[in-house]
Amino acid sequence: MKNFTIALLFLILMFSTFSIVECSSNGWEYVKVDSSAIYKIGYNFSQKILHIEFTNRKIYVYYDVPQNVYKEFKKAPSKGRYFNSNIKGYYYYKRIK
Repeated sequence: MKNFTIALLFLILMFSTFSIVECSSNGWEYVKVDSSAIYKIGYNFSQKILHIEFTNRKIYVYYDVPQNVYKEFKKAPSKGRYFNSNIKGYYYYKRIK
């Protein structure tokens, strides 16, 4: 039974899609995402700042982004499509790298 449980957990991990969440003590949450265009997103809940690192390593910061937009972005099946439809052009931003 123990081997079956281990094998089942292994299969679940192999075939599930999940994000690795990195939380920091300064109010930021970073998530590596499964996307061909976006490598990682981060959000500061108290300041409503969205941090996006693209796969080309360019980094942008978007200001006054509501928490629900960040949560929907994390759950979106296509991060690039969600970004283009709901974030790009809607919020003040600054390229930082």
